[in-house]
Amino acid sequence: MVTVFLGSARRILRAFYICATLYLLYIICLKRFSLEEQQSPQKSKEKYTEVPIPSIYLQNIPNLTPHTFRYLLEPDYDVACGISRNGKARYRRDLVNFSPPTDEPRKEQVIGTGRRRNNRPLLVLFLIHSKANHFKHRRVIRKTWGSVGKRLSKMVFLLGNPQNKTLQSLLQSENKLYGDILQEDFYETYRNITLKAIMALKWASLYCPRAAIVTKADDDMFVGTMAIISNIIKGWFVLKAIPRRKLLLCKPVFNGPVLREGKYAVSQSLYSVTTWPPFCFGGCWMASNDVIKKLYEISLMTPQIHLDDVYVTGILRTKIGQGLQRVANSKILFCHGRGDPDLVWTWWNVTQDTTNYFKTFKGREKIMDCFL
Repeated sequence: MVTVFLGSARRILRAFYICATLYLLYIICLKRFSLEEQQSPQKSKEKYTEVPIPSIYLQNIPNLTPHTFRYLLEPDYDVACGISRNGKARYRRDLVNFSPPTDEPRKEQVIGTGRRRNNRPLLVLFLIHSKANHFKHRRVIRKTWGSVGKRLSKMVFLLGNPQNKTLQSLLQSENKLYGDILQEDFYETYRNITLKAIMALKWASLYCPRAAIVTKADDDMFVGTMAIISNIIKGWFVLKAIPRRKLLLCKPVFNGPVLREGKYAVSQSLYSVTTWPPFCFGGCWMASNDVIKKLYEISLMTPQIHLDDVYVTGILRTKIGQGLQRVANSKILFCHGRGDPDLVWTWWNVTQDTTNYFKTFKGREKIMDCFL
């Protein structure tokens, strides 16, 4: 009898030991691959020291830069965004931080086919900067990283007006087929890229307020959709390390020089300081919707510059008093294709190699050149 009891006790203790070990390994892995990097207060304080910003950008001038461009194309209506077809909040809880849209519906607007999804939580809204003639870029994204996680996410491509009837006709057909394009009536050019960024902030704030996290990406980026979604869920419910509000998560750029020549040049008369405030790598960054709304509201009272990443996540972020959270293991979450959609295909195939998942996951930095 005693022997049987001791044998049972040993088995119970062995099972407890195995479970405890597995749990500890699980927590360690979560911390290793968590979305937000954990930093000591001293290190964080040293890195996030702000630099001076010209006073003109720190003033709040009402209606200085009103964003009133009309929509040429709109994505399909999605009940998960929390806004009904007439532009009103659908639920009482959406009224808490909701401002009604300022644009009146226009009969000439070309909209999608009206497909709608079931009522569900919208965890991540992906807003992707694209160009009118980047049909291949959008097609590749739809077939790769944009094809997963749809039950918890929504994807919208952002375009300006190419002022080309042939291109515009093709875009109308594309949106009728996919229903994922948002286009405003400003000229599609690099110097107007900040207008595209404000368009994204506006649409997320006014027309998709139920999205918990907004992720901005360029159309030549490979984004780990499921890695982002799973890490957000783990950071909220398991580690409790990712805040649900006041979140701006990215790969920060510190002490970036203000260039006076070349594509990214800004004249001294426009920006007299020689160093940019800390800002996010513009290829991909994430923010909670409350931050997106604040950035949009303050943008209407702030002079613009044509460098959207510096303007939105540097200047505007500083004005609203928002800090930067550094993303851990950035190459696990996104890679920069530098204009080549074929690289996105290559990286997608690598991540789909389930025959040796752990080797692929850990060796990804060696397998792929992320240009980061």
